[in-house]
Formats: sequence, structure tokens, C-alpha cells
Amino acid sequence: MRPRILGLALAVSLIFSAVWFRASLHAADQTPPPPPPGAPGSPPPGARGPRPPRDPVRMAAMRDSVMNELLEKIKGHENEPAESVFKDIRVLKGIPAGRFLRIMNMGFGNSLGVGCNFCHVPGKWEAEDKKHKQIARDMWKMVQTINGDLLAKIEGLDEENRVINCTTCHRGDTTPALTMPTPAPAHGGK
Repeated sequence: MRPRILGLALAVSLIFSAVWFRASLHAADQTPPPPPPGAPGSPPPGARGPRPPRDPVRMAAMRDSVMNELLEKIKGHENEPAESVFKDIRVLKGIPAGRFLRIMNMGFGNSLGVGCNFCHVPGKWEAEDKKHKQIARDMWKMVQTINGDLLAKIEGLDEENRVINCTTCHRGDTTPALTMPTPAPAHGGK
């Protein structure tokens, strides 16, 4: 009964902050409208245009603010398993609730360079309205398979702590890095 009451109280209190939260994160995560078709600089039909630059400092500050607000709401329950404090936890079960929020912030949000509303509906954290939430769950399972099953079987690796995480591929972007950046020319060279 206690987790249900806590969940209800958390949901009610988050409704009041949802308007501010949605407006601030929505503005940070949105792309400007594309130019009209045929206008100079407009991409061909079906092409993905360039993404606007994100402000990682502002994005981190917004995520930190939400994380701190949620940590305050669950005060006294930070060490309980996430699934007993929050609704609809499907991965990261058994992780303490306080650590769970930090993983969402730094692990997922920072690694992909996004705000909380990339995967979540603000104020309705358990909602399944956004496809990125399930993609993140599936990617988490992939990471666990690579770390637990595949990397452990590669002989000759010198690293004692052989792991990958979201940052390994995403490097602060929603699209995994598929190429290496072009190195800067050597000093005084060609």
C-alpha cells in the first residue's frame, strides 16, 4: 500500500511542476520548423535536415533540476528498490531509487544529450507514449548482453573492467557515432 500512496503523492506533486518542466524541456529538445519545400536550403523530400545545436550545459541543468526535485519527493525512500518507489520499472530492477534517478540523468540523459522528455511524458513518468523509452530499455538489454556475455569471452583484453555503456556509441548524441572525427592537422604540417 505504501508504494502506491507514495506514487500517487509523487504524481500529484509533479503535476504542478509539469507546466514549467514541459515548456523548458520542450523548447530545448525541439527542432525549428523546416523551410518550405523548394525554398533555398531546404532538404530534398524525405531527407533529414541538420539538427539544431543543443546547449549541453542548459540541458544538464534542466535534468539536474528535475532529478533533485524527484530526489526530494522520494526523500526517505532513496535506498529502496526503484520498482517499489516508481511505477512500471522494467529494467534496472533492484537499483536503489536514488541511484536510479542518477542513472537516468547521467547515464541516459547525458550520454544521449537529451532532456527527460525525450523518453518521458513530464509528470507521467510511467506513460508509454514515447517510442524512445522502449528503445532505451532494449538498448540497456543489449549493453548487458555485450558486457555480461560477449566481452567476457574475448581473450587477451588487458582491461580488467571491460564494459561499454551508452556513451560508448552515443557520445552525447541521439544517433550512435558511426565514424571517427577527422583529426586536426599536425602542427606545421600538411
